[in-house]
Amino acid sequence: MTSRIVKPIRIYFTTFPRNIRTPQEALILYSFFKEKGPLIEFKFGRDLESKRMFRFGWVSYKDEKVSEKLLADEIHTLPEPLDFDIKVQKSTETPVRNERFERGAYRMYVERFRGFYTQNDSEAHNAKTNEPEELYTGV
Repeated sequence: MTSRIVKPIRIYFTTFPRNIRTPQEALILYSFFKEKGPLIEFKFGRDLESKRMFRFGWVSYKDEKVSEKLLADEIHTLPEPLDFDIKVQKSTETPVRNERFERGAYRMYVERFRGFYTQNDSEAHNAKTNEPEELYTGV
């Protein structure tokens, strides 16, 4: 008897037309997915600073048949207290690359200490550059 490793299907879901606003709504959404079958993973996308939940997340089931059944319908309607729907699709195997981040477009600028400047330093600078003397007048 041969055994094979079964990689669970990871499902990406989005809520529309709005975000999840409260932990109670998140709990109802969790219970919606939990009643379909035993879960391996359930995760919301979150903002790192404010910990606010985004309108997307991931879910994985132990049984492939449950995942395939959930993916059969693209849009699911949630129970009555919630006024949004869920769109599900199979998650991509490889993460989407953020090329702007890799190019360094999001580099943080760290302010460095460049020393103290006094009136005498500015006089010396003006003498070296032959510029008219403009002295600092302290406030």
